[in-house]
Amino acid sequence: MINIVSKIVRWCAAQSPWQQRGFVFLMGVLSVLALAPFYIAPILFMTVPLFLICHDRCQTKRASFWLGWWFGFGYFTFGLYWIANALLVDVASFWWVIPFAVMGLPFGRSFFWALASLALTKITTTSVSKWLVFGVIFSMAEWLRGHILTGFPWNLLGYAFVDYPALLQGASIIGIYGLTLYTFLLAASPYPLLADKKSKKPFLIMFVITVVLGGWGTVSYT
Repeated sequence: MINIVSKIVRWCAAQSPWQQRGFVFLMGVLSVLALAPFYIAPILFMTVPLFLICHDRCQTKRASFWLGWWFGFGYFTFGLYWIANALLVDVASFWWVIPFAVMGLPFGRSFFWALASLALTKITTTSVSKWLVFGVIFSMAEWLRGHILTGFPWNLLGYAFVDYPALLQGASIIGIYGLTLYTFLLAASPYPLLADKKSKKPFLIMFVITVVLGGWGTVSYT
């Protein structure tokens, strides 16, 4: 498994900007598997670190911005497909809205992740600081997405734990946005292991937090 991931990391480093954008689009698509009805949350341990590895290779702010946009576009396009299903109830009246629902909403929502990706470029220096700042900035972007222009808080990454009651109990203390922050940090924790410094600290920190949160949630749930 480690060899496979290492090969993917080397592949990411060798690709052109457009190839990397296509790759992170796919990572965004696969990240949707963490949500309903699949609830395959461990997929995020692959998709999020690989996005950050590609982000390391961005040479310009523009490249960083669009890399984040394509990551979000993959996530939101395949995560919000079900909105179009509601319009099929009266397709004769609402057929013209379907393209806007399928492509328009993801197009706009992805700019929140694009701006977060751009900000991530400006204020990080090491893999550990990038891990921490990534979690904070992307969860802030999700908070803004849930509040600006009346808000659109659907498909927050924190919903990945709906099928994991022990961890979901944490929402009673930190709320869904706190759980989203936790999810981003947990998902990104393998990234420093794949980066040049290969730091284990984020992974160990999130392991301890997960044990504590899961233990408390188990007692509360039962």
